[in-house]
Amino acid sequence: MRLLSLNPPTILLLTLLILGTSSNCFSQFSVNTTFDKEDKLDTFSERALEELKTLTTYALIKPDCESYIPLIEKVVKVFWGVGEIKLVTHDQYYDYLEANPTEYHGLIDISALVTTVGSSISTTSASYSTAHYYLRYKLVADIMDPEEYWLKSDLRKFRKEGREPPVIRNEYYFADYELYPGQSIIKDIDEVSRGSVNQYFANRNIDLDDHMKRVILEGKFFNYEPGFIVNYLRLFNDYLLKNKEKDQFDNIKESLSFLKQNTLYVPDYILERFNKFSGFKGKKFEEEDLMKDYKYEYQMVSSEELNDLILNAEEDIYYYTFIRGSTDAYHTITNGFTGEVIYSKYDPITYNIKSKNLKEISKRIE
Repeated sequence: MRLLSLNPPTILLLTLLILGTSSNCFSQFSVNTTFDKEDKLDTFSERALEELKTLTTYALIKPDCESYIPLIEKVVKVFWGVGEIKLVTHDQYYDYLEANPTEYHGLIDISALVTTVGSSISTTSASYSTAHYYLRYKLVADIMDPEEYWLKSDLRKFRKEGREPPVIRNEYYFADYELYPGQSIIKDIDEVSRGSVNQYFANRNIDLDDHMKRVILEGKFFNYEPGFIVNYLRLFNDYLLKNKEKDQFDNIKESLSFLKQNTLYVPDYILERFNKFSGFKGKKFEEEDLMKDYKYEYQMVSSEELNDLILNAEEDIYYYTFIRGSTDAYHTITNGFTGEVIYSKYDPITYNIKSKNLKEISKRIE
């Protein structure tokens, strides 16, 4: 089975798009190790993490990074302890899923939380939408009966169109790391949500599946590079092995005094200026203006250069990332050698980075 030939329902095996609001959309990264049991007969939720540690996890890599899979896997297997891990292409995962449709396994892939809002409950199009994209780690468990999951009106629609209802699986979400979408993704979700949202499905919207195909095949995220991926996987691994949780609202503000003697690497994508009405239009901030209040040594590098620094690190290196969602953002400092997030500050209403954000970090170093 190939990604290019997937029917829209099939992609639901990989990606859940949620219509409505969710508290998880306020998270640069979050980790959960326990699950509330709503069903008294449920004996699986309380041991989901221990089950995950006995299984194989499949980490799906987008096509733009597929050539790095052997290198990423070589680095990751040195520290990975949550069962076995395999880094695979999307096509390889579909082949596995086709051959093993009921097998429990871990899955790390790109998911989205999408909010679409219309002018009224009976609207035939959305007046605006917001979207947050994540690298998400989950346990894929047993298949749910479509007759019990989908609304009867949905089932009639599927069968009228001559297709079977999408297969839905029980999934336990353990960890998320937010991704910063580029112009093509932002433009696409805006067009899709405005043009095709014509039903309110409570917590699912099948009209957005083609969008996620385009995200996987063609979309660009500013903070999705092989080096970044290694750090995300190390972060997931370390938290879960320690049974350590992080709430989506938790800021991280460790001491930054070490930056008095260390270079802070800053990816040059932060210079991209975003307009809330027209997206990225090619205008950029001036580095001197943006960094004028950061009083310590830094080096502006491309994402590719930063990627190489992370993959080749043999000692601690530190880098800053700006991660923008829809109308909010995170400012983060990460140890590229260990993957530890040392500083994470949530900015609730913003479209662009500002010089005062770097000034605040500089003050924390003093």
